[in-house]
Amino acid sequence: MLIREQGRKIKVIQRVKAADTGRFRQRVVGTFVANDPVPASLLELLDKSERRALDAWLDANRNAAEIERARAALTDASTQLASIVDALAIAADTLAPTEADRVWEQIHAIARTLRRAGHRRPRRACSPRISVPGQRDLIDELEMTD
Repeated sequence: MLIREQGRKIKVIQRVKAADTGRFRQRVVGTFVANDPVPASLLELLDKSERRALDAWLDANRNAAEIERARAALTDASTQLASIVDALAIAADTLAPTEADRVWEQIHAIARTLRRAGHRRPRRACSPRISVPGQRDLIDELEMTD
């Protein structure tokens, strides 16, 4: 059994051996739209192994479509997050406590998802050490003498 996708239509094709020539020919068993369920009349024409193969193919096809939609959404994720950070920097004090809690939950969900996917949290940038007034910073003095 062969499965072909042409646009939104899916064709299920069987190889049939011609009696007169002995050669295999392809015969379309049925077609259906990708988003619709498989017609019962088509399922009746397939044997058990072909039904399993069709189900596996449909699952893989739907998973691939879902991943493709997620990738399309992630292409703009960094710019969207940057604009959200800018908006929060300007108007964070105007958020209601319930909205702030929801934002925190979403931030934690993003962090949890990235951890599960194997992306480690980046190291924090080192802040410059500030010496307490009245104390000498010997390291800075050594660097200045060099």
